[in-house]
Amino acid sequence: MLVLLPVLLAVIAGGLLRQRADFAEYPLLRIVLLLCVYFVAIALAFAKEFSELPRPAPLHDYLGLLCFALAVPVLAGFAPATEASRHAHPGGALACFAYGALLSLPIALLLWVFDRDNQPSLRTVCLSAAALGLSANLLLELHCANGNPTHVLLGHASLGLAWLAIWAVLRGLSRA
Repeated sequence: MLVLLPVLLAVIAGGLLRQRADFAEYPLLRIVLLLCVYFVAIALAFAKEFSELPRPAPLHDYLGLLCFALAVPVLAGFAPATEASRHAHPGGALACFAYGALLSLPIALLLWVFDRDNQPSLRTVCLSAAALGLSANLLLELHCANGNPTHVLLGHASLGLAWLAIWAVLRGLSRA
């Protein structure tokens, strides 16, 4: 699972070095739980994407993971970590979106380099988007203290869908 090293480095660089303003109040149990949930889901997406098993498995075998990857950030948006984050203004969503996309870009490049499929695959697109969306949201969870549901939905949770669209277009154009 050497491929998870860039995710870990991105989390350290993007999340821990630029900590959220309310990090001292952030419940330790929530941090541990979120790190575990995100890392397990990211590891599953990478493991399924890079597995040596034959590729013809249907998408419905991976649909649960994709739904989970899209749902976790949405659910986090409705469960703010601290009292201050509950009452935050929804502004700054675009900045969070850009920060999450930028810090997950090296992971996207790594996925592109290790991609072994010769044909566009909805499975590959979905698993890659799941890994990228979860990675970006993990970084933002450690960085952004804004727990306003509108902010989280627009600036954080939408990254998984954006990576899904971007990956589908790039895969379609590069393999056409």
